[in-house]
Amino acid sequence: MRQLSLKYEDSLLGKSCKATERIDIFSSSRILGWLSGAVKKLPRSERLEFFMERALEFGFGLFIFSLILSPNLIGIVKGFSTSLSLYLSDILLSVLCILLILKKSFEASSWQRSSLDIPFFFYISFTIFSTARGILIGTIDNPFVSMLYLVKNLEYVIMFYLALNIVDTTDKLKRYLFWWFGAAAVLSAYGIYEHFHPFDFVRGFYRIYERGLFFGQANHFAGFLMFMISLAVALIISLGKKVQKMMLSVLITMMFFALLWTYSRQVYFALFLALSLIFLLKDKRLLIFFLLLVLIAPIFLPESVTGRIQMLVTEAQESNIAHSTVAIRLHNWGIALSSVKDYPLMGVGLGARHRAFYDSNFVLVISELGFIGLLLFIFFLFSAVRSLVRCYRQRSDIFIKAVALGCLGGLIGIVAQGFFSVSFIISRIAGPLFCMLGMVLGAGERINEPDFRA
Repeated sequence: MRQLSLKYEDSLLGKSCKATERIDIFSSSRILGWLSGAVKKLPRSERLEFFMERALEFGFGLFIFSLILSPNLIGIVKGFSTSLSLYLSDILLSVLCILLILKKSFEASSWQRSSLDIPFFFYISFTIFSTARGILIGTIDNPFVSMLYLVKNLEYVIMFYLALNIVDTTDKLKRYLFWWFGAAAVLSAYGIYEHFHPFDFVRGFYRIYERGLFFGQANHFAGFLMFMISLAVALIISLGKKVQKMMLSVLITMMFFALLWTYSRQVYFALFLALSLIFLLKDKRLLIFFLLLVLIAPIFLPESVTGRIQMLVTEAQESNIAHSTVAIRLHNWGIALSSVKDYPLMGVGLGARHRAFYDSNFVLVISELGFIGLLLFIFFLFSAVRSLVRCYRQRSDIFIKAVALGCLGGLIGIVAQGFFSVSFIISRIAGPLFCMLGMVLGAGERINEPDFRA
């Protein structure tokens, strides 16, 4: 992963802009496909195959942990002002791809297909086409950065297919879900500790995950915790073992307080929608109880949290962009959407503006990819929701049904957060989402399952 400092003339805004962006760089899947054909000629060894199987399983678990908890490895040595960033998950993803190719080649097994193959293909293909067009017509000032944004999108697709082909049984799904909950527990414990032992004094609201190892990532980790709370709640209301319910209840409590102290209002709203959907699909009586609990929640919530929510009303009435996050969002959205008038169908191309400028995934898509890109993005979201609903309704395995339900709620929460942040390109949010989608569909869309009907 590289962090680039850019200074350029923005042809869309008509002024000089400076942007600092972290961009992940990985090899393309086509190169990995060529490697797969080459290793078929290598001599087979049972000991080597056994080693690769164990290395792949442990490596994927370690990748899950590092995707959330890995700090900037180079930043630890040189300080956080370094222009080069490297994370353990960056290294592990490349290693895991190579191991999976070797394993598939030695076993002569086919790659698992998914119901999301077509949505992925059309969305990525159009993203490439729109960006190439933007470079040709001059709406993209720095083609190199746009190319890296394309690779960043491909990274999440690689994560999805990696998980899809590794997690092929319910037992593996359980084991890797343990890694996810372990990472969430460590992250929550760190956040709770930071809340009671802050790095510095802040007047007003001290947001955890904004300083130290995880600088400026309060909203990012809040989105991840929301997703994991959705999974844990779905498991609690679906499974029958008391020990599991007790452990998950403790974990939910930790994650909930850590999420509260991020003071991320967009994620508060996302969590409400995610849990409402889960309870609606599982048992409407649970939904009624949850809504009543939300109504009386202000009595029990910390005053700082309720005050943070009430500030939204004041900010909505403030028109000065220097004093209101609502005002600055509306200001930036207006500028971004103004380019849609000139480039309505295909947009201005990926990477035409800095990611932080948009503060909305949907504004970003319609501005940079146009209405066609927006329709393809919605098509992908619809396909993902449909696949999870199908898995929840048609599978007989209670555990897979529960995880599919939790993943569905978490996906809806991330979509809601996407209206106010670029949640689908933030690695701490999008990484877990695409990995979990691959895991659930990998275990739930197997062709040999008689109870799953396409």
